[in-house]
Amino acid sequence: MNGTQGTGKTILAISLMFKFKNEPNLSGLRVGFVTPMEPLSKTLNKLTHFLPGFKPGDILSPSDVTKNDRYDILLVDEAHRLGNYLTAGAGIGAFYNTCERLSLPRTSNQVDWIFKCCDKAYLFYDPKQQVRASGLNRDGLEQRLNQLEEASVETEEFSLRTQMRVRGGDKYLDFVYNLLDNKVYMHAGMKLDMLFSSEPYDSRAGDPNSDVPGYQLGIISRFEDFCSMQQAKEEEVGLSRMTAGFVWKWETKKHTDTFDTVIEGVPKRWNSSQKDWVNSPNAINEVGCIHTVQGYDLNYGFVILGPDIYYDTDKGAVCANKANFKDAVTKKKASDDDLRTIIVNAYYVLMTRGMLETFLYVCDPALKEYVSQYIPVI
Repeated sequence: MNGTQGTGKTILAISLMFKFKNEPNLSGLRVGFVTPMEPLSKTLNKLTHFLPGFKPGDILSPSDVTKNDRYDILLVDEAHRLGNYLTAGAGIGAFYNTCERLSLPRTSNQVDWIFKCCDKAYLFYDPKQQVRASGLNRDGLEQRLNQLEEASVETEEFSLRTQMRVRGGDKYLDFVYNLLDNKVYMHAGMKLDMLFSSEPYDSRAGDPNSDVPGYQLGIISRFEDFCSMQQAKEEEVGLSRMTAGFVWKWETKKHTDTFDTVIEGVPKRWNSSQKDWVNSPNAINEVGCIHTVQGYDLNYGFVILGPDIYYDTDKGAVCANKANFKDAVTKKKASDDDLRTIIVNAYYVLMTRGMLETFLYVCDPALKEYVSQYIPVI
């Protein structure tokens, strides 16, 4: 099931799970809901207490799947996060052992575990959300689907096309990806305020006869103002979170009495929680990395475009700065082109979390000048 961000992949997966659990003629099926993301798994486990037919053991990690009896059906949310041995880190031995137990090569991806452990698999997938070298890219998925078809296993692909998260709609998602991927083309005379507003959303924005854009996207120049705006939005509505690419070492993981970065004199820490950080008590004062917010909805997104992404004025292109990217495993294993794709995908995810509004702080001056051609400075 292909679908870009906000098209309802998780909602559809949960709805199917509910149907499989509660339809009388399907009651004998052994069904599991798989998510490779631990923060999302914790949130979904909370939901099982309120959904008829669900129990906590129904929410599984990819490794959980391999430890249980065979499933009739597995629904896999965030399938682009399914990984190979690079995902395992210190647990690489356990990863290899699982592959051997399933009679799979060590080079396998967790999606191969899924196919081995069930009769039917539903994958909910978006290639633009692959943010690690270990993730399941489109070529890898296509290769496996072709192998299944050659083995006379029936496969079907469907697409979810309507974006329901971000108030800016499909045009906003396309704009963000094209902006980061050097594909924005604006014809002469096209006005920025036809796309986005430099003023907050108001009641007129929902009026089809109004010329007020329904989504506010803006650049904030001073980091102190960026932080103040985030706090104001949190007090006003809530779920206002600051995020960034993987651009600073996580010093506070071991040394909680320090900071991970200082921007324009303002000290900041990475997320202190890896599980359900978005809803954690101190999230408003921290910066969340891509792995804490992927799969979550926010009301307001405050995104730091960090020093891992810059604008090359000679090439006229948005580029990746490998030296400033701090995911050591991805940096080591990914080619330069793949690394750029991963970094662009990460910022695409971050810039499409905010349902109501998104604000940017841009570290690279040339990148700020480039994006300010298309996005208002407020």
